[in-house]
Amino acid sequence: MQFDNRRFRSYCTEKGIKLQFSSRSYPQGNGQAEKTNRTIFDCLKKKLEQRKGKWHEELPNVLWAYRTTKRKPTGESPFSLAYGTEAVIPTEVGLPTVRTIVVENGENDQQLAHNLDLVEEQREIAALRLANYQNQVATYFNKRVKSKRFKVGEWVLRKVMENTKDLNAGKLGRIWEGPYEVTEAFGKGAYKLRHVETGQYVPRPWNAIHLRKYHI
Repeated sequence: MQFDNRRFRSYCTEKGIKLQFSSRSYPQGNGQAEKTNRTIFDCLKKKLEQRKGKWHEELPNVLWAYRTTKRKPTGESPFSLAYGTEAVIPTEVGLPTVRTIVVENGENDQQLAHNLDLVEEQREIAALRLANYQNQVATYFNKRVKSKRFKVGEWVLRKVMENTKDLNAGKLGRIWEGPYEVTEAFGKGAYKLRHVETGQYVPRPWNAIHLRKYHI
């Protein structure tokens, strides 16, 4: 996450939530959340077409579809990982299946309770599948991408983003700004910066993908 203040920290401490910060303008740092948001957003666009203002009406249907669909990294649907069983989808109600015809309330309740007892084991297996999938993706990515590393004290330029560029710059505006001094290095290629001329510190860490070495 990128947002931080005293009130929010207090709330997270009270609820037992562990904060993890990501560098600005680097969606890969929030990979799981960004992937989920993109999937939901793409589904909404397909459902809405020209009715963009009605997204709030379609959102519950899109969320239901997302939660009841098996995900490739885990091999399970979010619904099954929460409740230990797959959901009965609307199609099964309109067109009866074995699950909706051959069912007795008493036995069904017992089976649901049994599934909840086994859900932790199901989640552990899904977590192992997810870790294996992430390792495969990371291995593929690392083979194709050469990472950039900077040392504390080095001067760098920072890429100009939409929220940092001059309003009247136009297409001929500068692409890089700075120089900045690297004051602290974090894990996964994130760096704390200080502007060399003004001495002001940049509030949030920036990822190396948006930095380049400054040559005097």
